[in-house]
Amino acid sequence: MNNSKYDDMKFLFLILISLIVVPSYTQAQSYADKLEVVKLLEGGWEGNLTYLNFQDNQTRGTVDLQIDGKRKGNEVTLKYTYFNNGEIVREGSDKVVADDNTEKFNFNDTWDLSSFQKTGEQSFEFVLTTKGRDDNKKAIMRKTVNISNEELTIKRDIKYFKKDSEFFNRHIYSLKKK
Repeated sequence: MNNSKYDDMKFLFLILISLIVVPSYTQAQSYADKLEVVKLLEGGWEGNLTYLNFQDNQTRGTVDLQIDGKRKGNEVTLKYTYFNNGEIVREGSDKVVADDNTEKFNFNDTWDLSSFQKTGEQSFEFVLTTKGRDDNKKAIMRKTVNISNEELTIKRDIKYFKKDSEFFNRHIYSLKKK
């Protein structure tokens, strides 16, 4: 009988240890994966942005795009240059930061991390959501990012805060590593 109590205590101890160790491993793995994304974003990218025109929400336009990613530690600054017919039409920048928060991802702003999965040796897909404004309307924004060492796709979908509203695609970045 004493052996049974001892076995019960060992079992409870193992459960307690697993509750402590497993979340720590998950967070460390999440940080490592986010850091890998930051490293993949480094360097030159070129492609285009296809967007839904705000004026009529029906017409699609496309502009050429170059991104230069410069990494410092656990963050990368992305400098965007948009071109139309070879002329620069807009420039901007974003910052992506890897941290150990398993529920958020700082992808220029802090977004809720809905899903994050490794899809290959050096490739990831993750979905980010946040509340904000689109076309001066309250909205839920969803960003789906697919990245590998050769390609980057960022798809941004919008859903307005009105009854029966469904997600629609606002824009898609399609890029290849230079």
